[in-house]
Amino acid sequence: MDTRIFDLNMSVEATSAYIIIDKVALSGEPVVIESIKPYWNSGEEALGHALEELEQRRVIAKLGEEESTRFLLRPPGDWK
Repeated sequence: MDTRIFDLNMSVEATSAYIIIDKVALSGEPVVIESIKPYWNSGEEALGHALEELEQRRVIAKLGEEESTRFLLRPPGDWK
């Protein structure tokens, strides 16, 4: 986990989603909704908003559509 994530001052939900995505990515699992959900303790709507915020801030990139969407962590130099 790159601690510069805290410098972005994002919502608690988006920061939590980043930490989960990083954990899943490091485990070698594909980073998809189904691999994130077991670690997420809020509702699906909150997860959706958190992922949108991460995408808008260029922390993650989405590949694919709907159920097959994979999430990739972008390098910190891309974050805004």
